[in-house]
Amino acid sequence: MPWTKHPRHMTNQQFSASTTVDGSRIDEGLDQMVDHMNRLPRGDIETRFVPQTFVLGWSPQEAASTFTSPFPWMVALNDEDSIATNSTTPRDFSNFQRLKGYAAEGINPFRPASAVAGKLNGQQWIWTTSVSFKQAVVVDSIYFAMTVDSAVAPLTPYNADWLWGGALNQQDCPVGISPGYPANDLVLALHVDHVYKPEDRALNSVDVMRRDFPVPVHALRNYTGAPANDMTPAYPGGELTGHYTSLKINTPLPELSRVRFSVCIPDFTDSAFGGAASDPWGTYPMFRQCFHLVMVVLEEIQ
Repeated sequence: MPWTKHPRHMTNQQFSASTTVDGSRIDEGLDQMVDHMNRLPRGDIETRFVPQTFVLGWSPQEAASTFTSPFPWMVALNDEDSIATNSTTPRDFSNFQRLKGYAAEGINPFRPASAVAGKLNGQQWIWTTSVSFKQAVVVDSIYFAMTVDSAVAPLTPYNADWLWGGALNQQDCPVGISPGYPANDLVLALHVDHVYKPEDRALNSVDVMRRDFPVPVHALRNYTGAPANDMTPAYPGGELTGHYTSLKINTPLPELSRVRFSVCIPDFTDSAFGGAASDPWGTYPMFRQCFHLVMVVLEEIQ
């Protein structure tokens, strides 16, 4: 038994060669030990925190299918363009911006819309998932992946490569980007709502933010060949690959916290950049890959 504390920590009844041993003292010592074990102090537990794993993801429809709805993705700006059909435009908007720190080079969502070449805005899409915790917890780690398949796969044509096309002209790329460069405009954020005004995004506390990194460099697999067809049913074809991010954060959260994990991707379809293919994310960028998230949270034993 890995017990290292002094026996007096459990009972004040101590027996030795020079003391008497009688039934009443033994009973009292056993009762004290039973009471101690029934109400273990937190310091007596070697493993005080137990990991809980949250697994979620989103598999989009095929990009070639008829476009229906981007949900659960929302445009980064909450303005009149987000109002449902036949709805009245309000005089003010709550949470005009749905996230903090999501700016991307080449996209200016605040500039008025224009059809003039060189003045198009572009936009960004955000997918947010929230989890509430009654007790204080520790967010231990986050694992995020985007999986794609090659365009030749007949069943799962998720074909994003997150690269600026090598045939683009320099003016088709934002400042600091050249043709053939990897995309660096993916944003991952873990933010905590304000305890008294949880619906006000301006009061969010950003605990973790990852941005401005080359997306294709963090690959799921480095081998470029297709997987072997050695099982039934036969693999439909294509080279499985994708992006992978592992964040070891060890961030404590207070009790009554509501945590939001957000993924923000750019959309250069209505921008001055990206060329006809809307590189590097393509048209309807949320449909070009599958999204996966695992969040490990340490909860204290109660």
